[in-house]
Amino acid sequence: MRVQDNGAGMGEDVRRRLFEPFFTTKMGQGGSGLGMHIVYNIVTGILGGAIAVASTRGEGTTVTLTLPLVAPKAADGSATTSPTVARAAAIGSPFPEPAPLPSERPG
Repeated sequence: MRVQDNGAGMGEDVRRRLFEPFFTTKMGQGGSGLGMHIVYNIVTGILGGAIAVASTRGEGTTVTLTLPLVAPKAADGSATTSPTVARAAAIGSPFPEPAPLPSERPG
């Protein structure tokens, strides 16, 4: 799935940190910096997919989600798409670890 806008876009410095917990460009304006971190963990850790962001200042941003047709199973064999399982993932459970944040990848 691809979502694209023609807004202000973001610089590379912001794009690289987009999925880090508590990173926000809205400090003091109500932003917690957790929204995209939560999205990243759901897409990569629970659904077994990938998320990519491309952006150019003044031209907009494109977010691409790549998801498998079937979500991976949890360690106990249960489906990972139920609300109960999603809630368990948020508080810590036997799910596979999400992929490293882009800023944590080597190179």
